[in-house]
Amino acid sequence: MASSYTGLGTELMTTGENAGTWGTTTNTNLQILEQILPFFQPHYNLAVKLLPSMNETKDVPVVLNSVEYEDDYENNFQTRRAIIYTLQFTVKTYLYGPVSDKSSELITKAIVDYATDSKVTASREVRYQVTPQPADADPDDDFGFNELFSEFTDGLSRNPTTGNDE
Repeated sequence: MASSYTGLGTELMTTGENAGTWGTTTNTNLQILEQILPFFQPHYNLAVKLLPSMNETKDVPVVLNSVEYEDDYENNFQTRRAIIYTLQFTVKTYLYGPVSDKSSELITKAIVDYATDSKVTASREVRYQVTPQPADADPDDDFGFNELFSEFTDGLSRNPTTGNDE
């Protein structure tokens, strides 16, 4: 029996007693898989515009998790036969929350506390605070920023919920 080998390490039947209907159908399925599988190394990236209004293109990975083979038949191999390959994929994506157009909900102050300790509960040692100047500036205005640097040795941390140093 003559055979040829593909890049997947599978053997395709080309001549001989096994190359009848069964061999032809199986080879066709394997050739289709041979064309698909090399793209998933280990995943295939699709360039997608998820939000056209943002004019931003994201790479969305598509991961091939598994390939399953099912060979169902009734009676003999040449009648009522179904060869089914099931490819399972995982598509990763991005989730975007709602965007508000209300100017009353704009960020008008940013506060960053720095600490030299890596603990989450470390007290702040330096605070950097930024506000727009003028304070009532609209997003479309040409405005500057007020910047404030403060140093602390009191061992307190800012509570983001209340805005107080505790």
